[in-house]
Formats: sequence, C-alpha cells, structure tokens
Amino acid sequence: HTVMAEEEAPPKNLSGDKKDQARDLDRITDHVEDAEISVSTQAINFLKKDDDETTAAQLKRERELAAVKINPDHVKLIMAEMEMAEATAERALRESNGDVVVALKTLVH
Repeated sequence: HTVMAEEEAPPKNLSGDKKDQARDLDRITDHVEDAEISVSTQAINFLKKDDDETTAAQLKRERELAAVKINPDHVKLIMAEMEMAEATAERALRESNGDVVVALKTLVH
C-alpha cells in the first residue's frame, strides 16, 4: 500500500466522520491501484513466458531444419525453375525434408 503523502491527507477542517471517510476512500483507491498493478504484472509475465516458449519452439524448428540433408543440385534446380534466391530455395527444400519434388509442388501451390 502507498503511504499517504502530506498533500494527500484529508483537509484539516473536516469533521471526524468526514476525515475517516476520506481516509477510507484513500485506502480503497490505494487497494485498487495495487490490484491494477498486480494484474498488469501478471499479464506482462504471461506474455513474456508465451514469447519465451515461442522462441524456444522456433529455435527447435530451425535446428531440425538445419539437420536435414539436402542436395546442392536440388537447390540449384529449385532456384532455376522457380527463379528464387538460394536461401529461399534451400529453406523450401529443407521444409520438404530434402524431397525436391515435394518442395517444387509446395512452391507451385
């Protein structure tokens, strides 16, 4: 909870009941602010965890693709037939598990 600063203190000319009501209102406001901060923190942590899991899955997929053996002649064939860059042709071939026919069919459709 936030400590009440001097400028937040209830005015001195209020009666006892009014001062109590003002303090109660301030406590409620502090509680709501704390709850909002807590929810925001939880949301940020959830998104960060989700982002970390996504990144881990992407890294795993990239490692799997890098492990696929490809024929350099197939890369050149895809580059020539589909008129694309070497990196794009290689990626398509790796995603097709090294199968040049599957890679070409995927790129055509």
